[in-house]
Amino acid sequence: MAEQLPLKSFFEEGSIFMSKQLPHPQDETQGVPVSPVEQESASQAAIERDVEERLRRIKRRRIRKPARNLIVTALSIVVMVVLLVGGIILSQPPVSATSTTTSGTSNQSVATVAVPPHQTYNAQAPATPQGSTVNVTLTVKELLVSIAPGVAYHAWTFNGTVPGPVLRVRQGQLVVE
Repeated sequence: MAEQLPLKSFFEEGSIFMSKQLPHPQDETQGVPVSPVEQESASQAAIERDVEERLRRIKRRRIRKPARNLIVTALSIVVMVVLLVGGIILSQPPVSATSTTTSGTSNQSVATVAVPPHQTYNAQAPATPQGSTVNVTLTVKELLVSIAPGVAYHAWTFNGTVPGPVLRVRQGQLVVE
């Protein structure tokens, strides 16, 4: 059967609750026998000192942590500002050293492109085809398409439109070319 230690000797024997071996009360008195009451009070005082020391260490850690967080935050802000300024500087077009200013007119001619008229898109959905198969034919061409009044864009078109036509079928119908 395992030997059960009284609570007092449990702490004196160096348990998991104690970070260091507590001095025996007879060690403090240089071998003079000490009464059990004095032993208990010395043991209790040692425990209290150990607890106070642990609390001091915890408080020191708590004080250092916000300072460390503040330093990390400040460094992060500095890095972000440097990146932002660097991005702004690098996004500016380069200025040529031999730039000459003229009266604002240029001798070079710019090729003009005939923009086709802007067409609106019919948003009405087509009727659903009947039957078990649906024949879908799409013709793909590259065209100059007006995407806004006066703005043209080379695009692949499907049956001449961008976006392509609405394809409407029912679940279970077979789509063929």
